[in-house]
Amino acid sequence: MLIPFPVRPVHRQPTAEGLDPNVALGRQIDIHLGQRLRQRRRLLGLTQGQLARACGLRFQQIQKYECGATRLSASRLWQLAAVLTTPISYFFEEAGGAEPPSP
Repeated sequence: MLIPFPVRPVHRQPTAEGLDPNVALGRQIDIHLGQRLRQRRRLLGLTQGQLARACGLRFQQIQKYECGATRLSASRLWQLAAVLTTPISYFFEEAGGAEPPSP
């Protein structure tokens, strides 16, 4: 008799496919912000731990932001921009297609 063993879930990058268009747009922006956060952190030669300590967070939270698993609040984005010495607009550059819907 075979005894099933627990299978660990495979970690996949979040995608916006198959979601409601408004939800999909939000996911795309979350993922884009995370990518820009990682890019800027690496450009400055910081580890996730160093950035986290500068913001009073744990490195796991930075990981979640960078992969788009956790949404960045406006105040946290402001804080990260200050620590990374970059304007907030940096995170939205090259967002391509992630435009808010027109009224």
